[in-house]
Formats: sequence, structure tokens, C-alpha cells
Amino acid sequence: MRKVAAYAGTRNLYEVMKTAVTSLLQNNSMDDVYLLIEDEEYPYEMPENVHIANVQDQTYFPEDGANFK
Repeated sequence: MRKVAAYAGTRNLYEVMKTAVTSLLQNNSMDDVYLLIEDEEYPYEMPENVHIANVQDQTYFPEDGANFK
């Protein structure tokens, strides 16, 4: 079974995310970690099994739904 983790955060949390991911990789046998961020680039170097995606313009709730705002 593959072990996968995902973290999401604004640029104010990038340094904390780096610390959390580093600890996770050092203390667990994770196959992949995904970082969902709000910028084109993540300002810290991460191992190859850490995948980074810019989700700034993504909408996860329908515009007419109760959770949109």
C-alpha cells in the first residue's frame, strides 16, 4: 500500500509546511507528499517525492453552493 500525504497552505505557512514535511519524511516511510500552494514556485528545496501544485485559481465549491464564500 502506498503512503501519501497532502498539505495545503498560504505563503504565510510555507516555512511551517517545510518543517512538517521534513519531519514527516524523516520519521515515516512516505511514498509521496503533495503541497498545495498559492504561488507558481515554492521557495524551499524539497526532495523529489514532494510534488508541488499551484492551486490559487482553483475552485472546489460550486459558485451557487453554500460554501463558495
